[in-house]
Amino acid sequence: MPCDNFQNGQAFLLNGGEQGRQLATLPGDQSYYINTELFTIEMVPRTHVPPGTVGLVIAKAGQVRPPDQSFGRHVPCDDFQDGQAFLDGGGAQGRQLAVLAGGTSYDINPELFEVITVDNVATADGLTTDHLEPIDIPLGTTGVVVTLDGAEPTRDTTGPVVGRRIDDHSSFRKPWVFLENGGQRGVQAQTLGEGAVYALNPWFVRVMLIPTRLLILEWMEKTAAESRQYDAELEPISVTVQGFKLRVEVKQSLQIPEAAAPALVSSFGTTKPHGASGVGGLVDDPTPVQRFVEKILGATVAGYFSATAGTATIGEFMYKYAEIRTDLTAQVRHALQAQQVEPGPRRSASSGPRTTACTRGCRRSTGPRCAARSWRWNGSTPSFRTRSTRPGSGSRRSARP
Repeated sequence: MPCDNFQNGQAFLLNGGEQGRQLATLPGDQSYYINTELFTIEMVPRTHVPPGTVGLVIAKAGQVRPPDQSFGRHVPCDDFQDGQAFLDGGGAQGRQLAVLAGGTSYDINPELFEVITVDNVATADGLTTDHLEPIDIPLGTTGVVVTLDGAEPTRDTTGPVVGRRIDDHSSFRKPWVFLENGGQRGVQAQTLGEGAVYALNPWFVRVMLIPTRLLILEWMEKTAAESRQYDAELEPISVTVQGFKLRVEVKQSLQIPEAAAPALVSSFGTTKPHGASGVGGLVDDPTPVQRFVEKILGATVAGYFSATAGTATIGEFMYKYAEIRTDLTAQVRHALQAQQVEPGPRRSASSGPRTTACTRGCRRSTGPRCAARSWRWNGSTPSFRTRSTRPGSGSRRSARP
């Protein structure tokens, strides 16, 4: 209502001004000539969003959202400071897609909008202060985006479900552009690059960190403190060859390309809940990579040794490690490339005996009196070492090449 910030009472009345609370606010640090017989002025603090955080907005008035929509349609309204523009543009009640940038104070009418910040987040169901921090993607990782709203994704039973690429939404900072252009709910093909910070709406997206750096995975005993490692489910492999029980420890390096990360999350994503009431935000959960390592890499290596143990003699298994390495390398490479993942770069090789524990519980360097022998090499080809005992025998023999 044009009335010179309520200083022109006659214009307010002649233009159809109504009783009650008004949409417009009066900016602070100024003086106004307002007729207090016509208007009552209430002082309220400006809405401040602290630096390094974002503010979320819930509209208390406006159109009623259709039941199948999680957010009100986006209406340009000067960061919710122009309540009249919000209502005139068809703004709806409930959660809004746009967020308020940190380090700024806003003249927002608290009767029209509720703003959630780190200062009052305890009153908002499901949110924590962590959800209101911009999402930082560390070096050596990529951020896989899972949108919590959008069109129903196309289900393809022949492969992982990844949403089609939508452009011009500024890395999901403008979710209304994503939705208006048919963006689908779920895992997205577009990822968030390393070393950048993104101010995203945690009601709209969940971001899962996937490592793109070189990973060294080992089939060895793990402690409880190592449960979050990507190779946490890989344990030494036990096979029996001609009555000898062999324990094989393997080492393999691999690297997950950024482009392969969305399909990996879609195929092996966690079922663990991440927040209440559909809250997203940043998720640093090793589960998708752990599952990939266990079900693809781990199963391939275990299957190879199981098949080899059924056809090889103990001599072939213990001494022809070069041939075993070549065969295993080919199978591992094929399994990884089927998931668009590459084995790590080749490095210098080395081999030789090392101290290990035999099944009798002793701990000594391998030699004539302990039936254990180890070989180790690193790089893109798997590295493994074996130790053996023959059940029921009264003595153990060293297996030496």
